[in-house]
Amino acid sequence: MSRAGELIPGAGSADDRSVARIVGRLLGGVVVALGVVALVGWALGLRALTELFAGSSSLKANTALCFVALGTAVVLRGTERQRIRTVLEVAAAVVAVTTTVEHAKGVSAGIDQLLFPDPFDPADAVGRMSLGSSIALALTALGLLGLDSLRRSVRVAAQVPLLLAGGIGLVGLVGYASGLNRLYWQSDVTTMAIPTAAGISLLVTGA
Repeated sequence: MSRAGELIPGAGSADDRSVARIVGRLLGGVVVALGVVALVGWALGLRALTELFAGSSSLKANTALCFVALGTAVVLRGTERQRIRTVLEVAAAVVAVTTTVEHAKGVSAGIDQLLFPDPFDPADAVGRMSLGSSIALALTALGLLGLDSLRRSVRVAAQVPLLLAGGIGLVGLVGYASGLNRLYWQSDVTTMAIPTAAGISLLVTGA
């Protein structure tokens, strides 16, 4: 610990929080960049930009939009822009929860190709993120909303959905690394993309 940390109580922990905040913002920025690159890929019809990694499925446009929203919210943590963070987190939650309902009910809410048409995937999966992705993003948005609360008990409880979301992302990465399809939520029509699993893990770490 520095001399300041020895002489001033709490100075060391304040430095630690500052470093953690900087790291969090960097990770949030990386997630925003992932989302932007994928959105550019969808806009230009360049599949390579939507996949980002060899052997991956496409990072869906709605997933990319959620990445931009939640990544920006993480970057803005520790600032006075709570209203903007809340709007971004709620918007991502609405998209993620709606997609989860689509999977559960076997229906379309009309949001899967709202931004861009999907020429890359089977007809039954056009534009729709995987069930694992939608659940993880909904949990991440819920956790970030909880972290913005003024009540300490709510902020502590917010760690639970964040840990669950991080677990989903981590399991997806392990699935790709090990070749175990079920671990990255592969179904007959959708699968979690590598950048999606990575982005979710980064979001949770950055939060």
